[in-house]
Amino acid sequence: MSDDEPLRVTNEIIRIAKGRTEVPFGEIAKDDLIQQTFEAVLGTLKAARKRGLIQFEGELLLLGKHDKVPIKVTEKGFSAKDSPADNEEAVKGKKITFFEGDEALKEVAKPDGAWNWVLLGPDPDKLPLAGGGGGSIEQMKEAMGSHANTFGLLRLAFGNKGAEKVKWIYVHASNVDDKETGGFSMRERGQAMAKGPLMEKTIDKYVRVNAKVEITTKDNCNPEWIIDKLAKVNGADARFLTVDKYNQGMEDFRKANPEPLDEEASAVRDLQALEPEMGANDEPLPEEVVARSAAEQAEEEQVKQRKKTASVRKGDPVKVWGESTKKWHDDGIVLEIAREAFKDKDGVTTIPAGSIKVQYLKNKRFKWVPPNKATTKLQKSKRPCPPSPLYGELWKETHGTFTSWHVRYFELQLGFLSWWEDKDAAKNNSNKHGSFPMLGLQMKIEGTIMKVTTTGCKGIIYSFDAASKECLDLWVAGFNKHAKYADDMRAHVEAQKEKDRQDAEAEGAEGGAA
Repeated sequence: MSDDEPLRVTNEIIRIAKGRTEVPFGEIAKDDLIQQTFEAVLGTLKAARKRGLIQFEGELLLLGKHDKVPIKVTEKGFSAKDSPADNEEAVKGKKITFFEGDEALKEVAKPDGAWNWVLLGPDPDKLPLAGGGGGSIEQMKEAMGSHANTFGLLRLAFGNKGAEKVKWIYVHASNVDDKETGGFSMRERGQAMAKGPLMEKTIDKYVRVNAKVEITTKDNCNPEWIIDKLAKVNGADARFLTVDKYNQGMEDFRKANPEPLDEEASAVRDLQALEPEMGANDEPLPEEVVARSAAEQAEEEQVKQRKKTASVRKGDPVKVWGESTKKWHDDGIVLEIAREAFKDKDGVTTIPAGSIKVQYLKNKRFKWVPPNKATTKLQKSKRPCPPSPLYGELWKETHGTFTSWHVRYFELQLGFLSWWEDKDAAKNNSNKHGSFPMLGLQMKIEGTIMKVTTTGCKGIIYSFDAASKECLDLWVAGFNKHAKYADDMRAHVEAQKEKDRQDAEAEGAEGGAA
């Protein structure tokens, strides 16, 4: 059980309650989202009770027999939901995430809040959250490119804790000079700028800002450029407003709000190196059949399938020997095992019974391995077994001149979520709109909308609308399964790196002894 599951199950109980003070156990246990998200519901409920988040009688709750046992969310449980930054059960070093613009603005407005920047879509009433975090200017820069037009608040501290100068900056990230997100017409630019006064007035209710900046290109989102703008309008404190003082403030901030940023970034890079080639799931891939001599073909006809294929099953992770690369590839998946021989139009067997079809090289290639070659061309892998992929359409929230929703085609495979304009673009694997690993998934459900961020999102908050409860349940379950797979893959990669390090040390020791 992960450390945040008691709080997550408490939030789900609040969702199910719909304003009630308590919910019968049966209603919770039969909820589809509860069943798909938590492997041990009773154990999670007891952990939440131990933390004081919920209350119920008894140690054993059985479905059917105890359906009417009431489960009540405590005042602490409600407080933990509404104020995650103040949750005393939060794990030290665990990233604090907000999903609502209002709560994110409140956090950035605090002199010592866990977040120091937030970007919002151009809607002063709903304040849709586009991104935020504790990584300051550098992290905000990464989030800017995901939307064409956002507004927000940035907090900078200059100097060491106790003697620091804290300043707040109102930010309009228009991106009009960036090729990726710019290209507004004069009319569109005028509409975007018209949102500025309303957004500024709304943000000003949270804290009095010390400067206002419009960032027209990501290149300007750097400490030197922003601090220079701030110093020019804060003459009395200008001598304190330097990059060196900013770096001192950020060093103290990271000590007070520890996030394993370097470790997380390294884990994301490791996973991105394994990211599969997606978008061609309906298209034939380059096929290779391991060459066989006439004698081997005759031998294969006499080999019974069960004896040769019992060691692997469909979906098993395997290492695959590449005939052209001349090395092992530890990203193979068993796609199929031939129950019957495949013959060409002349009746010649091309793929004997018991052959194993594997996909590898980041989904770019597959091959049929005949049974008598399985032991030399395939090896069992210690990689975790991946969950089933998920394909389909979702509505995605976008912040441009206005905040709007667009239908996009999504693929969830091997711990990665990717999306395109439509299915045809995905088939051609052209113009991918976005992709991120599911490592460190944090998610909030509102109706049929999923608000999602992960370690690889770099502070960006994505909102996807499944449009129906049935579709929502499928995607939520898929997100959770692939997040667990990504976490398992991270552990596998780290273990493999440690093994390689130990092997290298042992080899060096042997060489020294010789």
